[in-house]
Amino acid sequence: MAVAADGTSYVGFAGVAGLVVLAADGTPAGSIALGAPVTALDVDPGGDVWADDGSTVTRLSPAGAVRGSFPHRPAASCSADAGRYGGIDVTGSLVYVAERCRGTVGVYGRSGTLKATVDLPGSASPRGIAWAPAFRKVPARLYVSVPDAGKVYGYDAAGLNGRSKPVVTVTRSRPGGLAADDHGHLAVLDSASNGLYLYDAATKYSLYRTLGHPPTAATTKGYLSRPADVAQGGAKVGRQFWVADTGNGRVQRWTVGGTTRWMADTKPPSAPGTPSNAEAPTVSGDPVVGAELSCSTGAWTGAPTSYAQTWLRDDEPIAGATGATYVVTAEDLGTELSCVVTATNAVGDSAPATSEPVAVGDGVPTGPVTTCRGGPSVRIERSGKVVAKPFVTLRIRAPEGADEVEISNDGFRHFDRKPLVSGCRYPWTLDGGPSARPKVVSVRFPGVAGVVKDHVLLDGAAPVIHQVTAKWITARQGWVLRIRATDRGTGIAFARVGKTRSSTKKFGWPADVVSWDSSQLRWIQVTDRAGLRSKWYRFRLG
Repeated sequence: MAVAADGTSYVGFAGVAGLVVLAADGTPAGSIALGAPVTALDVDPGGDVWADDGSTVTRLSPAGAVRGSFPHRPAASCSADAGRYGGIDVTGSLVYVAERCRGTVGVYGRSGTLKATVDLPGSASPRGIAWAPAFRKVPARLYVSVPDAGKVYGYDAAGLNGRSKPVVTVTRSRPGGLAADDHGHLAVLDSASNGLYLYDAATKYSLYRTLGHPPTAATTKGYLSRPADVAQGGAKVGRQFWVADTGNGRVQRWTVGGTTRWMADTKPPSAPGTPSNAEAPTVSGDPVVGAELSCSTGAWTGAPTSYAQTWLRDDEPIAGATGATYVVTAEDLGTELSCVVTATNAVGDSAPATSEPVAVGDGVPTGPVTTCRGGPSVRIERSGKVVAKPFVTLRIRAPEGADEVEISNDGFRHFDRKPLVSGCRYPWTLDGGPSARPKVVSVRFPGVAGVVKDHVLLDGAAPVIHQVTAKWITARQGWVLRIRATDRGTGIAFARVGKTRSSTKKFGWPADVVSWDSSQLRWIQVTDRAGLRSKWYRFRLG
């Protein structure tokens, strides 16, 4: 996540080689193709975009033209999650790189000359990094977050070198993205507590404000779910925050007081060959309260196989209003409604196409809401017991007389109210990250007693092997292997170990592996209970 001086923002993706560009008001403004998925992003004072893929830093013009690049020094590669580690901050003269594969920060000139390497406390990899100019009695500082240590370290930026030590430490559950402004304020995004915490360096780093309603994860405006990064605009845009709300698949723009300016759903940029709109979609139906409107798909080239529709009120997305139909509510009276269609083919998603708006006025609807009727029920559509992503579709059956549905992830402490739709299918985002505990979705209908539920396991994160060691133990007559690995979801089920990848043997977890021949311990992989596998780890003894 990065933001320019004029409020243009750039969104990167850990698994996709490209950026999405959003205008200052959150509307799509194009995309930029890259050579590799993104570990970290920043925009320098001149407006150029800097993208780090974990091994190479690339400088781009605002339009995406490559101006130059340089490799990390020394070169490194690892299985560390690009969505959880690594960062970059660029000033007028220096480039600070938080290394994804080791516990260091590289200080480079803008042309790629390595000027210093700062060793961080411990051995864990860093995530966020932010440079702050001097303010009052606080000198210029460089802040670095280390998620696994639960720490943010602050260094005096002048004269950074391999012997530099932190001059300040801030503790949080799992600090990730960082932002620092020219008024001595430090913002720390905590992915574990779903909050953004603001500190004042001039008052000994006192915590003066908390944004995001932690620790609750929710889809509601102003709430977060597994946030991955934060960027802060300059004085021209009120020093506001852009937050990568990863669990909800969106970006939110907040004022420094916590007011949500806008939310924008963000999907990875489309590739060449995706559908192209030839005729805009249209809205049909009576634009009066209680009536059902329909959104046509429009005409497309590129052989689309499916379409996705969302609804806008006065050009702003209506929370929960997705699908081909929309029931007009009292809140819409006096506004203009329109719909946006995205087409998908075998290559990917199109750019969105928007209909002409219709004005909502007084009147009486000419017909009832059409939807699935019967005994109340909800079913999470899935192919098995586990889903890999939090974005699911609910199939809901409503009782007679109901015209709205309320959906919740937390037993209705928080919920979204949606109009009933004729398709009976409702896009939904599960709260929280991967877990061994099922995610429960609850549904009720205003004016009708009772609640219906369904549940599913969420685990889209493969396990990660962090370290492997082996020690000869005479009593066991062999090398005893120790595997340190973690899984954020359903938990590790077993490990495979062998001389080659094709000849590995299966060991229950925690793995107890003993071999007199160390070559039989060369290749290692762990698998979680959802069947997701870690990357292969090649172990070399000594």
